[in-house]
Amino acid sequence: MERAPTRRRLRSKGPGRQRQSAASVQGLLGRLLQLDELARLVSSWLDVPSLLRLGCADATGRALAAMPETWRGRSLDLRVKLRGSAQLQLLLRRFSERWAGVHTAVLPQVNLSASVAQLLKTCLPGLRSLDVCRCTRAGGLRLLGLGLPGVETLVAPGYLPPVPLPSLRVLELWGAADELHDEGVDEWAKLPALVPNLQVLRVPWNESEDDVLNEALWEKLHEPPLGCRTSDACLEHLRALPRLRELDLSEVYTVCDEGLRVLANLPKLERLALQNAGRSISSAGLRALALGSAPLRWLDLRRCCDVGRRPSLGRTSLRPEDVAAFRRARPEVEVLFS
Repeated sequence: MERAPTRRRLRSKGPGRQRQSAASVQGLLGRLLQLDELARLVSSWLDVPSLLRLGCADATGRALAAMPETWRGRSLDLRVKLRGSAQLQLLLRRFSERWAGVHTAVLPQVNLSASVAQLLKTCLPGLRSLDVCRCTRAGGLRLLGLGLPGVETLVAPGYLPPVPLPSLRVLELWGAADELHDEGVDEWAKLPALVPNLQVLRVPWNESEDDVLNEALWEKLHEPPLGCRTSDACLEHLRALPRLRELDLSEVYTVCDEGLRVLANLPKLERLALQNAGRSISSAGLRALALGSAPLRWLDLRRCCDVGRRPSLGRTSLRPEDVAAFRRARPEVEVLFS
């Protein structure tokens, strides 16, 4: 009776048993590493691949992912492998108890239904930054139309929010269809009511240089009502945004020297981007910026020097000596010029 355990212990030391034991240890280590990797993925950047792995995990893995500290990344990136509103709805409901900690969301290429838009608002009460560039226009407007009172940063494909967002500080509009530039002064006039506390406005004109073959063709493609309709009169409405400190009007070729005179006296403006500005920008407009009261600290004039590739590139009449004069007048301003 006393020797049986000894024989069992001896048998366990055989080659087959040793291999099984080693495999068990390796399996256990692999399992621990897998859980550690899962925790790292979910905590560092909550995206669809990690959610898919979480969905396939067993009870131990799900329990680990349910720990509050695992969700400390507070970012939700759904751009990959999620193409339907129904899938998004399923994810929101399955992990609804943890979405409250999410501060940043990049939404996928889906047409948000009214119910999913409402679910997003309910599940993400702490949302501060939202990117709807990949959503359909109708879906994005459904979500923004709900109010989203806590959102401070919005990245959208060219359209303004349909209702006021008083907490919004940063607005970025990207894409080929930009309502501000397509509609002109009527859309610019909406800004003070929709985003009264805006501090950063990035609305570059999106146009590929390869789209232009020669000056005659460019003129034909951009004569009214085609092309950009943002004018100096549109910029007048920025006076009603007293907290505006950063503005990006790169590629907006319709702004003239008179528009720069408006920008030169915005009370909080510190950063101004005018990359590849239009042909109506001259030394007079740059001089107005130098003499204005705006507390500029950074001015981007890259691709503004005439390099003989008009009208697509180097369209202004600015010369290096004009920029040198500005630097002498405003030495505290960092100027990028090429």
